[in-house]
Amino acid sequence: MLNNDKLQAMIQGIAVGGLVVALIMSIIYDRTELSTNIASGLVGFIGGAAIIRKGSDDKWH
Repeated sequence: MLNNDKLQAMIQGIAVGGLVVALIMSIIYDRTELSTNIASGLVGFIGGAAIIRKGSDDKWH
């Protein structure tokens, strides 16, 4: 059985993969505004996941 950390990592990987596929499709179909929004969401999601994994004790400098 998967523990909570492995399950969360798998779900985050699937979410990032889906956002990357959506970003590539929006670029191919020349949807500039959509690709900008997806890219922004992808960066925010990855950044938030990195902060959560590193720990909430760290302070922003």
